[in-house]
Amino acid sequence: MEKLKVKLVRLNEEGVHDLYVKYDGQTSPQGVNLCLDLDDGRVYCEPDFILGSGMPMTVFHGRLLRWGIPVLKTAAANKLMEEVEPLLQRILDGSEVVFDGSNLVGDLNEEAQEYSLELESFLDQRWRLVEPEDLVNVWDAYEWFDPCPVRVDARATDEELEEIAQNLTEEAQDLGVDLLEHLYEYLDSRRDDAREVLGDDAADRL
Repeated sequence: MEKLKVKLVRLNEEGVHDLYVKYDGQTSPQGVNLCLDLDDGRVYCEPDFILGSGMPMTVFHGRLLRWGIPVLKTAAANKLMEEVEPLLQRILDGSEVVFDGSNLVGDLNEEAQEYSLELESFLDQRWRLVEPEDLVNVWDAYEWFDPCPVRVDARATDEELEEIAQNLTEEAQDLGVDLLEHLYEYLDSRRDDAREVLGDDAADRL
């Protein structure tokens, strides 16, 4: 039987912050994993979409191997996958998916386990020296504009707020910010502030 070859699933680099996922009510983003699928050899990076300590059954049964990585920009994640591809191939070469009597599970021989530990050690050392420009740079809009609040006209429509948000996003990106969180909510609150200044009667006529 021909051995599986790893297949890198590259991220679309236009979506710079695609690996950044933060759910409502959470103070931190979801973790990100470098993944190796023992079923088909696919290698990819993706956020952990499950809150808490839960995991997909493929991970539980050892058919999907994961190593934690920082929230990288997509270009940096693609570069990482290319860099560790030879090591991932060695892990895949020493793996197999077997039936344990109840489920299909992943199994690594001794050599593959050593390569997995080597990859874990490599990643640990790598992230101690990670370049800041490789990480997704996220700001909360309320903090970003705190020194100089954005002026929003009380008569601005929702469509105009969206256009303002787009322009502010592009300006922030020029300054190295990849994502402004809660931007529309911030602009909406600034519009509400402007309406309060006009007074309730005037605001009702807008």
